[in-house]
Amino acid sequence: MRLPSTYEGRFAIGTILAKPEVLVENEDEGRKVEIERVGRGGVKGSVWWEGDDGDDSKERGDVEVKTSLAPVTLRL
Repeated sequence: MRLPSTYEGRFAIGTILAKPEVLVENEDEGRKVEIERVGRGGVKGSVWWEGDDGDDSKERGDVEVKTSLAPVTLRL
């Protein structure tokens, strides 16, 4: 799954039989990404553009993707 480079907000991905991956493809200056592993099969975090709104931008969106049998990769 790929989120647009303009996306700001939280994300969570998870799977049972594989290791979830988050790939940060757009590392422009001012783009902030926080990633945290949750157990063996989960990853959560936030992505936002630094600016006037500060950390409030982390709350703008919410994406959650879960699967049981397939690998999951989130591209930011």
